[in-house]
Amino acid sequence: MGTHEFVLFFARILTGVGDATIWVNMVLILAQWFHTKEFVRLIGLAGMTGSLGFLLATVPYSTWILLFGWRVTFFSVGLLLCLCGILLYFVLVKKTKQILRDEQEVDTAEVQREKTSVLLRRIFTNPQAWALFCCHFGVVGGYVGFISSWAVPYGMNIYEMTRSDASQLIMIGLIGAPLASWISSRLETINKPYIVVHLTVLLGWFSFLLCNGHPSFFFLIIIFFIIGFGYGTSALTFAAVRQSFKLEESGIVSGIANTGGFLSAVLLPIIFGYILEHFQLTSGNLFDGYYYGLLHRWFDWSDFI
Repeated sequence: MGTHEFVLFFARILTGVGDATIWVNMVLILAQWFHTKEFVRLIGLAGMTGSLGFLLATVPYSTWILLFGWRVTFFSVGLLLCLCGILLYFVLVKKTKQILRDEQEVDTAEVQREKTSVLLRRIFTNPQAWALFCCHFGVVGGYVGFISSWAVPYGMNIYEMTRSDASQLIMIGLIGAPLASWISSRLETINKPYIVVHLTVLLGWFSFLLCNGHPSFFFLIIIFFIIGFGYGTSALTFAAVRQSFKLEESGIVSGIANTGGFLSAVLLPIIFGYILEHFQLTSGNLFDGYYYGLLHRWFDWSDFI
């Protein structure tokens, strides 16, 4: 309902706040309500539904906008989210004792809480917490920072695709995300698949460099699928947190890891944009701009964790 750009930016801030906090809260709820094996399956299922939401936000959502306009579409989604919030209030607050099994209930009266400063000092000096931060930084930032921000211009500038065709190209990566989340939900172990995913994504980015930033169209589809597959398994980060840290520490560590993903999603598109702008102004060669932008992406230190 905004009539001024200030309202639009403020609404975007509120959207970002909600997006940044809802995942960590959900991780904490699942960690408290369910055992470790159940948690791994459910966090994979949550990642899969989120990826399906990404899919719905591409061609179906743009079609909805064409039919009914921006305001009706945005207002409908906002109304739907408000209804979900009301439903969650009854599920999480009013009906919690009816849903939880006796062995899953947490007796908070017997928990002796340590000082927040001591807890933070211990977590922030834990190398594994920072390793999870770096891993999430690389996988999430690479996907959101490039696929969601620069993949469409990349398809239009390098492959001379229309905007519509380039948008459909993004869906290839999104298809890999729910598949990866479903696979992660079926796994009984976390560490080995987590390492394999990061190595696979790293090889996917390296493939861009081997092809001088301009792979064949068929190979490009494979690379986009691999990157989307890696993003889908980013939910394994929080499963690793659940397995490696105590329940009272998992909330803070999940927040640290999630911060890595959001930080990279903010920084990488900006850096990529500066690199493209530099080459466009100095030489006018966007091929080199995309190549060195992808080179920067591959040398992102987080991918070596």
